[in-house]
Amino acid sequence: MPLERDQRSPERREALRVPHAARLASDCFELAFLRVGAIRRFLNQPVSDLFEIRKRHEELFEDLAKAMDAFSQTEYGGPSTPPSSTVS
Repeated sequence: MPLERDQRSPERREALRVPHAARLASDCFELAFLRVGAIRRFLNQPVSDLFEIRKRHEELFEDLAKAMDAFSQTEYGGPSTPPSSTVS
């Protein structure tokens, strides 16, 4: 797979740079959120304020999700998030 990525056109490589960076940033944010939540639970502190902080940054996470969907669309021909399923 890495060899195939090196053979892409410069335009296609550039088109994938921002979405890939968005995925990396999103993963870092999510891991930090989980770590802080675990630390707060360990210290018997409420985690509800973490969700308030996350809600204030909702627009950022939506933009990151759009960029990741663009990456997935370019790479794999579909969105990165699977459609929601209905369980009966």
